[in-house]
Amino acid sequence: YDTGYTPGNKQYLVMEKIHGYTLARLLDGGRKLGEKQACALMAQLCEALTGLHNLGMTHCDLKPRNIMMDRRNKRARLIDFGLVRDSQGLIRLLEQEHMIAGRQEFAEDIDAGMLVGTPEFVAPEQISDARLEDAALTRTDTTADVFSLGVIFYLMLTGDVPWPFVPKSEKPKPYRKELLRYMAKRIKSEGLKLTRPDHVSEPLWSIVQKALRNEPKMRQGDAQALHLDVQRYLDMGAGIPADLDEEHTILV
Repeated sequence: YDTGYTPGNKQYLVMEKIHGYTLARLLDGGRKLGEKQACALMAQLCEALTGLHNLGMTHCDLKPRNIMMDRRNKRARLIDFGLVRDSQGLIRLLEQEHMIAGRQEFAEDIDAGMLVGTPEFVAPEQISDARLEDAALTRTDTTADVFSLGVIFYLMLTGDVPWPFVPKSEKPKPYRKELLRYMAKRIKSEGLKLTRPDHVSEPLWSIVQKALRNEPKMRQGDAQALHLDVQRYLDMGAGIPADLDEEHTILV
Protein backbone atom coordinates (compact mmCIF):
# COMPACT_ATOMS: atom_id res chain seq x y z
CA TYR A 1 0.00 0.00 0.00
CA ASP A 2 2.86 2.40 0.70
CA THR A 3 6.63 2.70 1.00
CA GLY A 4 8.90 5.26 2.56
CA TYR A 5 11.51 6.04 5.18
CA THR A 6 11.19 6.36 8.96
CA PRO A 7 12.64 9.39 10.78
CA GLY A 8 15.64 7.14 11.45
CA ASN A 9 16.12 6.71 7.68
CA LYS A 10 15.03 3.05 7.63
CA GLN A 11 12.95 1.84 4.72
CA TYR A 12 9.47 0.51 5.37
CA LEU A 13 6.87 -1.30 3.29
CA VAL A 14 3.15 -1.24 4.13
CA MET A 15 1.30 -4.37 2.99
CA GLU A 16 -2.19 -5.74 3.28
CA LYS A 17 -3.00 -7.64 6.45
CA ILE A 18 -4.58 -10.97 5.59
CA HIS A 19 -6.82 -12.50 8.23
CA GLY A 20 -6.28 -16.21 7.96
CA TYR A 21 -3.66 -18.95 7.95
CA THR A 22 -1.37 -20.72 5.52
CA LEU A 23 -2.24 -23.76 3.45
CA ALA A 24 0.61 -25.51 5.30
CA ARG A 25 -1.31 -25.08 8.53
CA LEU A 26 -4.51 -26.32 6.93
CA LEU A 27 -2.74 -29.48 5.74
CA ASP A 28 -0.75 -29.96 8.94
CA GLY A 29 -0.61 -33.52 10.20
CA GLY A 30 -1.21 -35.13 6.81
CA ARG A 31 -4.74 -33.81 6.36
CA LYS A 32 -6.25 -34.49 2.94
CA LEU A 33 -8.83 -32.53 0.98
CA GLY A 34 -11.65 -33.98 -1.07
CA GLU A 35 -11.36 -33.85 -4.86
CA LYS A 36 -13.81 -30.97 -5.33
CA GLN A 37 -12.29 -28.94 -2.50
CA ALA A 38 -8.75 -29.51 -3.81
CA CYS A 39 -9.80 -28.64 -7.37
CA ALA A 40 -11.59 -25.46 -6.27
CA LEU A 41 -8.51 -24.33 -4.36
CA MET A 42 -6.20 -25.22 -7.27
CA ALA A 43 -8.42 -23.22 -9.63
CA GLN A 44 -7.99 -20.16 -7.39
CA LEU A 45 -4.20 -20.59 -7.31
CA CYS A 46 -4.08 -20.93 -11.10
CA GLU A 47 -6.20 -17.81 -11.46
CA ALA A 48 -3.79 -15.89 -9.20
CA LEU A 49 -0.76 -17.07 -11.17
CA THR A 50 -2.25 -16.45 -14.61
CA GLY A 51 -1.65 -12.71 -14.34
CA LEU A 52 2.00 -13.29 -13.43
CA HIS A 53 2.50 -15.84 -16.23
CA ASN A 54 0.87 -13.55 -18.80
CA LEU A 55 3.67 -11.09 -18.00
CA GLY A 56 6.26 -13.79 -18.71
CA MET A 57 7.22 -14.13 -15.06
CA THR A 58 7.62 -17.21 -12.86
CA HIS A 59 7.03 -17.28 -9.11
CA CYS A 60 9.72 -19.95 -8.48
CA ASP A 61 8.79 -20.61 -4.84
CA LEU A 62 5.27 -22.00 -4.75
CA LYS A 63 4.61 -23.99 -1.59
CA PRO A 64 1.89 -24.26 1.09
CA ARG A 65 3.66 -21.73 3.33
CA ASN A 66 3.35 -19.14 0.54
CA ILE A 67 -0.39 -19.60 0.18
CA MET A 68 -2.69 -17.83 2.62
CA MET A 69 -6.28 -18.88 3.27
CA ASP A 70 -8.15 -15.57 3.61
CA ARG A 71 -10.99 -16.11 6.09
CA ARG A 72 -12.69 -12.82 5.24
CA ASN A 73 -12.88 -13.27 1.47
CA LYS A 74 -12.89 -17.09 1.50
CA ARG A 75 -10.10 -17.08 -1.08
CA ALA A 76 -6.61 -18.47 -1.42
CA ARG A 77 -4.02 -15.70 -1.56
CA LEU A 78 -0.60 -16.16 -3.15
CA ILE A 79 2.23 -14.41 -1.28
CA ASP A 80 6.03 -14.03 -1.21
CA PHE A 81 7.21 -12.93 -4.65
CA GLY A 82 10.83 -12.58 -3.51
CA LEU A 83 12.19 -15.14 -6.01
CA VAL A 84 10.18 -14.14 -9.08
CA ARG A 85 12.05 -14.88 -12.30
CA ASP A 86 11.67 -12.39 -15.16
CA SER A 87 11.63 -14.96 -17.97
CA GLN A 88 10.72 -12.48 -20.72
CA GLY A 89 12.88 -9.55 -19.57
CA LEU A 90 9.88 -7.34 -18.76
CA ILE A 91 11.29 -5.96 -15.51
CA ARG A 92 14.58 -5.08 -17.21
CA LEU A 93 12.68 -3.32 -20.02
CA LEU A 94 10.61 -1.25 -17.57
CA GLU A 95 13.78 -0.30 -15.71
CA GLN A 96 15.46 0.81 -18.94
CA GLU A 97 12.46 2.95 -19.84
CA HIS A 98 12.51 4.41 -16.30
CA MET A 99 8.94 3.23 -15.73
CA ILE A 100 9.95 1.51 -12.48
CA ALA A 101 12.88 2.02 -10.14
CA GLY A 102 15.96 -0.02 -10.98
CA ARG A 103 17.05 -2.90 -8.81
CA GLN A 104 20.10 -5.12 -8.58
CA GLU A 105 19.58 -8.47 -10.26
CA PHE A 106 18.77 -11.03 -7.58
CA ALA A 107 20.99 -13.60 -9.29
CA GLU A 108 24.04 -11.52 -8.36
CA ASP A 109 23.25 -11.94 -4.68
CA ILE A 110 23.20 -15.73 -4.57
CA ASP A 111 26.05 -18.20 -4.63
CA ALA A 112 26.69 -20.11 -7.85
CA GLY A 113 25.08 -23.54 -7.61
CA MET A 114 22.59 -22.47 -4.94
CA LEU A 115 19.11 -23.93 -5.29
CA VAL A 116 16.59 -21.09 -5.32
CA GLY A 117 13.31 -22.40 -3.93
CA THR A 118 12.15 -25.17 -1.61
CA PRO A 119 13.56 -28.62 -2.51
CA GLU A 120 10.34 -30.65 -2.34
CA PHE A 121 8.36 -28.22 -4.47
CA VAL A 122 10.80 -27.04 -7.16
CA ALA A 123 10.81 -28.45 -10.69
CA PRO A 124 13.76 -30.61 -11.85
CA GLU A 125 14.95 -27.88 -14.22
CA GLN A 126 15.25 -25.43 -11.31
CA ILE A 127 17.70 -27.86 -9.73
CA SER A 128 19.62 -28.31 -12.99
CA ASP A 129 19.66 -24.57 -13.69
CA ALA A 130 21.29 -23.89 -10.32
CA ARG A 131 24.37 -25.71 -11.61
CA LEU A 132 24.68 -23.81 -14.89
CA GLU A 133 27.23 -21.05 -15.39
CA ASP A 134 25.57 -19.72 -18.54
CA ALA A 135 22.23 -18.13 -17.63
CA ALA A 136 21.16 -18.26 -21.29
CA LEU A 137 20.91 -22.05 -21.07
CA THR A 138 18.49 -22.13 -18.16
CA ARG A 139 15.07 -23.72 -18.73
CA THR A 140 13.11 -22.45 -15.73
CA ASP A 141 9.91 -20.85 -17.01
CA THR A 142 6.17 -20.81 -16.27
CA THR A 143 6.12 -24.61 -16.56
CA ALA A 144 8.26 -24.74 -13.40
CA ASP A 145 5.38 -23.13 -11.50
CA VAL A 146 3.04 -25.71 -13.04
CA PHE A 147 5.24 -28.46 -11.59
CA SER A 148 5.12 -26.83 -8.14
CA LEU A 149 1.34 -26.56 -8.41
CA GLY A 150 1.30 -30.26 -9.28
CA VAL A 151 3.21 -31.05 -6.07
CA ILE A 152 0.76 -28.91 -4.07
CA PHE A 153 -2.17 -30.62 -5.82
CA TYR A 154 -0.72 -34.04 -4.94
CA LEU A 155 -0.21 -32.92 -1.33
CA MET A 156 -3.79 -31.71 -0.99
CA LEU A 157 -5.15 -34.99 -2.33
CA THR A 158 -2.85 -37.41 -0.49
CA GLY A 159 -1.58 -35.62 2.63
CA ASP A 160 2.07 -35.88 1.60
CA VAL A 161 4.45 -34.59 -1.08
CA PRO A 162 5.46 -36.98 -3.87
CA TRP A 163 9.21 -36.82 -3.07
CA PRO A 164 9.71 -36.05 0.65
CA PHE A 165 13.00 -34.59 1.86
CA VAL A 166 13.61 -35.65 5.47
CA PRO A 167 17.21 -34.84 6.44
CA LYS A 168 18.72 -36.90 9.24
CA SER A 169 20.83 -33.99 10.46
CA GLU A 170 20.37 -30.22 10.64
CA LYS A 171 24.12 -29.63 10.90
CA PRO A 172 25.37 -27.69 7.82
CA LYS A 173 27.76 -30.24 6.27
CA PRO A 174 25.63 -33.42 6.66
CA TYR A 175 22.52 -31.49 5.67
CA ARG A 176 24.18 -30.20 2.50
CA LYS A 177 25.31 -33.71 1.52
CA GLU A 178 21.80 -35.09 2.01
CA LEU A 179 20.33 -32.20 0.05
CA LEU A 180 22.72 -32.77 -2.86
CA ARG A 181 21.81 -36.48 -2.96
CA TYR A 182 18.13 -35.59 -2.87
CA MET A 183 18.54 -33.06 -5.68
CA ALA A 184 20.38 -35.61 -7.84
CA LYS A 185 17.44 -38.01 -7.49
CA ARG A 186 14.92 -35.27 -8.16
CA ILE A 187 16.54 -34.36 -11.47
CA LYS A 188 15.68 -37.90 -12.55
CA SER A 189 12.18 -37.72 -11.05
CA GLU A 190 10.67 -39.35 -14.15
CA GLY A 191 12.23 -42.55 -12.89
CA LEU A 192 10.55 -42.15 -9.50
CA LYS A 193 7.18 -43.43 -10.64
CA LEU A 194 4.10 -42.26 -8.79
CA THR A 195 1.21 -44.64 -8.25
CA ARG A 196 -2.33 -43.30 -8.38
CA PRO A 197 -3.86 -43.32 -4.88
CA ASP A 198 -7.01 -45.47 -4.73
CA HIS A 199 -9.20 -42.57 -3.61
CA VAL A 200 -8.16 -40.28 -6.51
CA SER A 201 -10.12 -40.75 -9.75
CA GLU A 202 -8.24 -41.61 -12.94
CA PRO A 203 -9.35 -38.45 -14.81
CA LEU A 204 -8.12 -36.17 -12.01
CA TRP A 205 -4.93 -38.18 -11.64
CA SER A 206 -4.16 -37.67 -15.33
CA ILE A 207 -4.19 -33.89 -14.74
CA VAL A 208 -1.92 -34.08 -11.68
CA GLN A 209 0.39 -36.53 -13.43
CA LYS A 210 0.79 -34.24 -16.44
CA ALA A 211 1.74 -31.31 -14.19
CA LEU A 212 4.42 -33.49 -12.57
CA ARG A 213 6.13 -34.60 -15.79
CA ASN A 214 9.91 -34.39 -15.66
CA GLU A 215 10.14 -32.74 -19.09
CA PRO A 216 8.81 -29.14 -18.94
CA LYS A 217 7.33 -29.28 -22.47
CA MET A 218 5.16 -32.24 -21.48
CA ARG A 219 3.40 -30.33 -18.70
CA GLN A 220 0.63 -27.79 -18.99
CA GLY A 221 2.33 -24.69 -20.41
CA ASP A 222 1.26 -22.27 -17.71
CA ALA A 223 -1.24 -21.68 -14.90
CA GLN A 224 -4.03 -20.84 -17.34
CA ALA A 225 -3.64 -24.19 -19.14
CA LEU A 226 -3.73 -26.08 -15.83
CA HIS A 227 -6.75 -24.03 -14.81
CA LEU A 228 -8.58 -25.11 -17.97
CA ASP A 229 -7.82 -28.78 -17.22
CA VAL A 230 -9.06 -28.45 -13.63
CA GLN A 231 -12.20 -26.57 -14.69
CA ARG A 232 -12.97 -29.17 -17.36
CA TYR A 233 -12.74 -31.86 -14.71
CA LEU A 234 -15.05 -29.92 -12.36
CA ASP A 235 -17.57 -29.29 -15.14
CA MET A 236 -17.52 -32.62 -16.97
CA GLY A 237 -15.38 -35.04 -14.96
CA ALA A 238 -12.97 -35.23 -17.90
CA GLY A 239 -9.24 -35.81 -17.58
CA ILE A 240 -6.43 -35.80 -20.13
CA PRO A 241 -6.42 -38.61 -22.73
CA ALA A 242 -3.30 -40.75 -22.49
CA ASP A 243 -2.40 -40.08 -26.14
CA LEU A 244 -3.15 -36.35 -26.16
CA ASP A 245 0.53 -35.46 -26.46
CA GLU A 246 1.28 -37.98 -29.19
CA GLU A 247 1.97 -36.71 -32.71
CA HIS A 248 -0.71 -38.90 -34.26
CA THR A 249 -3.48 -37.45 -32.09
CA ILE A 250 -6.01 -35.51 -34.17
CA LEU A 251 -8.46 -33.17 -32.47
CA VAL A 252 -11.75 -32.94 -34.38
